[in-house]
Amino acid sequence: LDETSKKVYDELYEGIIEMESTIKVSTLDDKVLSDVTECIAADHGELFYIDGYSYTKTGLIGESGFKVSPNYTMKKSDRDAMQERIDAIVNSWLSEIPGNASDYEKSKWVYETLINRVDYVANAPDNQNIISVFINGQTVCQGYSNAATYLFSKLGIQSFVVPGATETGLHAWNCVRLDNEYYLMDITWGNANYGEYSDANKVSYNMLNVTS
Repeated sequence: LDETSKKVYDELYEGIIEMESTIKVSTLDDKVLSDVTECIAADHGELFYIDGYSYTKTGLIGESGFKVSPNYTMKKSDRDAMQERIDAIVNSWLSEIPGNASDYEKSKWVYETLINRVDYVANAPDNQNIISVFINGQTVCQGYSNAATYLFSKLGIQSFVVPGATETGLHAWNCVRLDNEYYLMDITWGNANYGEYSDANKVSYNMLNVTS
């Protein structure tokens, strides 16, 4: 992102964290706003309480820019309570990682843990966010990817969700930075239970930290 987009990113993200109903951002460029919302979604898998945005332009002198209204799916008090439940589970899981684990070992742990503890279920509730992963234990590709990004953020490792498509439809996976190099990780395709090929989750390592 350029400097203008970074400023808009910070304005929007800070407003989301505070759950402001209307967030003023300093751009009138539709593409800047579109790029920023995509980047926030890719960087912050923990935003389980948002389902899209609406926005209007304001051209008043000294106040030009977009007014963005996130579509929050719950109240702030409910968000905070759910966050506590999620973090209790996340912290319990993270306590299993040795303190001297390398970046690679941490990434392998994230990959294996999500596959072994969370089932791929096509119609799982809340499957586009991390509630499905940490609370319900059933998700799809978007849930896996968001959860991985959140776990990596707790581990101090840069990661983001990659939205895309395959021959069979829309898909999502992760890009993760390990030892200053970027690798791709597809937790969904690493789960041998994906597509009902098996009766139980089984880890395939073909999609762990691959190059382009």
